[in-house]
Amino acid sequence: MCIRDSNKTGDAVIGLVTIPMRKLLLGQPFKKWYNLENPKTGAQSLGQVKLELELDAEVPKTTDRDMDPLELYNVFPTIRYWLDFAAAVCFNKVRNKGSLKLLRAIKMARFKEKVEKESQLKAALLLQRVWRNRGVWTRVLQYKRRACSGAQFMKYGRSGSPHMRLVYLSDDLLKICWAETKHGKRPNKDSFIRVSDITDLIQGRSTDVFKNQKSAATSYYSAEQQARVDAERSFSLICGTARTLDLEADSKLQAESYLRVLRFVLVCKGRIGEDCLPHLK
Repeated sequence: MCIRDSNKTGDAVIGLVTIPMRKLLLGQPFKKWYNLENPKTGAQSLGQVKLELELDAEVPKTTDRDMDPLELYNVFPTIRYWLDFAAAVCFNKVRNKGSLKLLRAIKMARFKEKVEKESQLKAALLLQRVWRNRGVWTRVLQYKRRACSGAQFMKYGRSGSPHMRLVYLSDDLLKICWAETKHGKRPNKDSFIRVSDITDLIQGRSTDVFKNQKSAATSYYSAEQQARVDAERSFSLICGTARTLDLEADSKLQAESYLRVLRFVLVCKGRIGEDCLPHLK
C-alpha cells in the first residue's frame, strides 16, 4: 500500500506499508500502526502511520436463475469444498448465526447421504445374497453370454431369397446384429436394429414377410404338418417403424432356446411386457 502526501504538488509518494492479506477480513474494522518504508531503498526509517480500514462487500442482486447454496453444495465438489472452507472461517472469526446454520445444514446433508448409502448397500447385499442362493445371478450371466454369442438362423427379407445369418446381441445389449456366417461377428460393420426400437416379439409366421414366402426347409408332404413345424421354429422382432426381423431356426428347440434369451433381455429393458410369450418364462 502506498502512502501519499496530498499537500505536496503531484500527490507525491512518501512511503510504503506492507499489510498481509490474511489480516483483512470482511465486516471487521482494521486498526494498526505500521512502519513506513522508503519507496526507493525499502528501509524502514520514515516513521510510523496508523491505518484504519473497514472492508465490506456489496450483496449481489438475486435472480430467478440463482441456485440455492445447498443445491450447489450437492452438485459441484469444488463449491462443496469452498462452502465448507468459508463456513469454517466465518464460524471461527465472526461466530455469527448464519455460518452456524450453514455448518449444521452441511452436517445434516452429509448424515442423510451416509444413511442413504448405507441403506442402498444393505439392500444391494440382500438382493445379491438372495440371487446367489437361488442361482438367479448365474442364470442372468448365462443369458447374457448366450445372447452375445448368438446363433445361426435363416433370415427372411422383403425381397430376395432367405439366407443364413449369424444373429447376436452387442456386448452392451443395445443392438441386435446379423452377419454372414463366413465373416463372423463384426459389430462395427454388421447390420442391426436397436433394442430401443423393438415393440413386440412374436412366435410364428404371422408377419407380411413370412406370409409372402414359403419356408426354405420344406421336408414334409403334408401341408398342415409343414405349416405347424414352420410356425414353431419361426419368430419375428417387431419395430415401431413397421420394420420386422424375421428369423427361422433349424428346430423348435433352437428357436425357443434363443427366444427365451431375447424375451428375458427385452423384458428387463422394458420393451415388452411379462405377458409376452408366457410359456417361455
